[in-house]
Amino acid sequence: MKQYCLNTKFNFGKHKSETLEQVAKLDNLYIEWCLLYHDNFLISDEVLNKIKKSIPDFSLSKLAEFARQLKLKKNQYPSSINNNLTWSNLVILKALTEIE
Repeated sequence: MKQYCLNTKFNFGKHKSETLEQVAKLDNLYIEWCLLYHDNFLISDEVLNKIKKSIPDFSLSKLAEFARQLKLKKNQYPSSINNNLTWSNLVILKALTEIE
């Protein structure tokens, strides 16, 4: 899993060649999409705090934050989560468990 820093450039998608910091300023929803649907996209707590400090209105949805936390856990303990289950599926599973 690739941990993005503020100066890490995207190598995919509509923001290819732009840095995480640039995309965070321009397209907050794209960061959310990456956290939810791109299995190799990860932002550490430290980087997220730097983004929030430089962009005060930046925020993540509860679901995107949940996906980020799962990815941090997987990165920390790679064998503890079934690798056949994609992050997208875990996010969907989490969402379904919250439906009343």
